[in-house]
Amino acid sequence: MKKKKYKPVEGDIFKYLITDGAVNDGFTICGYGRVLNSMTAAFYSNYALPPRKVGFVATVEHVLILDVAFVVGCTFDGFDNGNYDVIGNVPLENKFKKPIQFYHRAFGKTECRIFNIWDSDKETSMDIRKVPVHIEHWGAYSHVHVEQRLGIYRANEDA
Repeated sequence: MKKKKYKPVEGDIFKYLITDGAVNDGFTICGYGRVLNSMTAAFYSNYALPPRKVGFVATVEHVLILDVAFVVGCTFDGFDNGNYDVIGNVPLENKFKKPIQFYHRAFGKTECRIFNIWDSDKETSMDIRKVPVHIEHWGAYSHVHVEQRLGIYRANEDA
């Protein structure tokens, strides 16, 4: 039977195993994310939660108290290949309803587009050298890219 393709639902909270479910001393580490819209997800800094015994799944309440590590454009392939698993759905809080900006630059250009995920029709152009550092580069992160980025995020937190 063919697996049904996941359709992103705003507010879905999902878990995924980090490093393909690697188990260390009887513990496994899960990451958590949140669907913001059909193209974007927030990924949580799950390192505030200690590793849990194999089989432990954080509740939605556990996840909602975590800090957001980053928000990126996603392919959501993690759902289709079974790496992401929805554990609940909660309406988005106000912090996610505020403008979330990204920039996109065509290869070889110095100008880039800056847009808000909630209103992508209204965009501005800016020289790439003047884009504020807090604005993320738009891209389609796969589950592998997200895991790599969380590893970098954790290393920076530990430094």
